[in-house]
Amino acid sequence: MLRLCTMLASYLCEGQEDHKPSVKTLLFVCSGNTCRSPLALAAWQALTPRREVQVQSAGLWARDGAPAAAHSQAIAQEWGVDLSCHRARTLTDRMVARADWICVMTSEQAGAMRQRFRPTGAVVLLGSFAPSSQQSSANRIEEIIAFQKLLGESRHRAAANNIIDPFGGSREAYLSCAAQIRSCVENMARVLIDDDGAQA
Repeated sequence: MLRLCTMLASYLCEGQEDHKPSVKTLLFVCSGNTCRSPLALAAWQALTPRREVQVQSAGLWARDGAPAAAHSQAIAQEWGVDLSCHRARTLTDRMVARADWICVMTSEQAGAMRQRFRPTGAVVLLGSFAPSSQQSSANRIEEIIAFQKLLGESRHRAAANNIIDPFGGSREAYLSCAAQIRSCVENMARVLIDDDGAQA
């Protein structure tokens, strides 16, 4: 939390919208690493043709070796990304230690992450990057800083930005989840890399 707040506070103080947080490794985390985090990874790959940031995914309670959900694979394929070789991985101390940003899907996962791993990198909620009309990048960063208090008074605000697990649901449920994820990832890419590195 302190690391993210320091990094983003510096961004705000400079008052420059083209200044990007220094993030080299980004880790998307969900529960089982078969639905949401693979979709987030696929969205990142589809939206950012350049590779300034190393991106991976994992699950807090993954069944190692499980493939991505069929609907997730189909949606990623529509984005031009092949998830057929994806295999679920359980989150490890080493993954956490190497990540600059750890991007989770729910406030509960943020809490579990902090309790189990004590990460030194920033833990951010993917839903905090949901589009907001008439909002500058600086205002968006201010909101993200607020979301770092997920276990405190802002927990009720964080809950509204949770990305719900579509596991076992219909294709429509996956499509809705995927649209939410892609929109948030696109906004995240604008924060982390040059604007011309993110493509719709």
